[in-house]
Amino acid sequence: MFLPVLLVRDYGIWGFVVFAVPNVVGAAAMGWFVTDREASERLVRAHSVACSRFSIITIAFHAFFLLFLTGSWFSSKVALAAIIVVFSLSFLARAFAPRNRVLGFTGIMLLFSLAAACILIATGSLSIPDSPSMNLVRIGPLGLVCGFGFLLCPYLDLTFHEARQATTPTSGKLAFAIGFGVFFFGMILLTFFYADFVSRILARNVAPASFVIAEWALAAHLIGQGILKGVLHTSCVARELDTLRTKPKLSIWWAIVSFVLFLLMLVQAWHGFPEQYAGLSMVEIIYRLFMSFYGLVFPAYVWLCMIPTWRDPLKPTRRHITVWLGACAVAAPCYWMGFIERVEWWLIPGLAVVLLARLLIPPASRGSTLPPAEPWPARVPIHSGPSELSAAATPAR
Repeated sequence: MFLPVLLVRDYGIWGFVVFAVPNVVGAAAMGWFVTDREASERLVRAHSVACSRFSIITIAFHAFFLLFLTGSWFSSKVALAAIIVVFSLSFLARAFAPRNRVLGFTGIMLLFSLAAACILIATGSLSIPDSPSMNLVRIGPLGLVCGFGFLLCPYLDLTFHEARQATTPTSGKLAFAIGFGVFFFGMILLTFFYADFVSRILARNVAPASFVIAEWALAAHLIGQGILKGVLHTSCVARELDTLRTKPKLSIWWAIVSFVLFLLMLVQAWHGFPEQYAGLSMVEIIYRLFMSFYGLVFPAYVWLCMIPTWRDPLKPTRRHITVWLGACAVAAPCYWMGFIERVEWWLIPGLAVVLLARLLIPPASRGSTLPPAEPWPARVPIHSGPSELSAAATPAR
């Protein structure tokens, strides 16, 4: 709900286009490429660790957004603290709620966002941003990276998999097409029209009283959507941890991330980050570094570790992981130059490194172990007597 604001600010309408098109198409396409519940379950079992890491990073990313970016909108730290406390309590109350309660919470947040949109329209806070002429040298590499990231990231998203597993092969395609082609597209289209308004807010250039009301409505919308995303991912991770044998490792990793975010929250709330680098505030730099997970790390995993065994999903081998991490390490400086230094042509060699790394993985490369045919724990067949066991053990002649 915020990245399009930065892209529109830097690239005009074309920044929104390269964000929206692959985002909507990639998310909707998952319901078609993951054909049914069994296919989704097999992918999640084979790549459960990566899927869980994706959710944990997403939760941390939204926590950062709520605590830092929305916090910069409020001059009173008391008001900010009150909002954080209220929504944090809501988050904790819903995080491990049964699925039906989470679904109800989702409906409430949708109505909440629709109400905020009505307030923004009524106060005249929405507008069409000024758009500079398209610079293909800048927008072309950005479009390639956005396409790579948004087309591949959905396959690691546990909330997407949960939705796919809750639908039939036919209804799942329809649900993803309507959900992302209509509702999701409408939500991100709203970001295009409030991009200028957000820029004015961050520049402290909002004077009329009606705009102050709109500012609070927009902040409530963004906070509500951030909390909702955290609730959905936390619920999915909680269910996944119940079936993973690596629960202690995941729990410790999540505790470390939470502690670091808490310390950063305290620094921002009382001191802030006035320093800048390359014309970007430190808050925006951290935001962009979070986005590198979705533009480089996670899509590279899908490309190098998931797709090679797509038809018969298997856990990635040591070679898969080594090639993936090596490609990300080599490409990372190019992405830094493209997104932090904003010399966009550097993104092309960075993306090329990741794409060409696929040549280091043999086409017939197999995973280390085959996931069970049923959700973990696997069901153990019950035989009626020794004769069946003997027949099963006797090779066919």
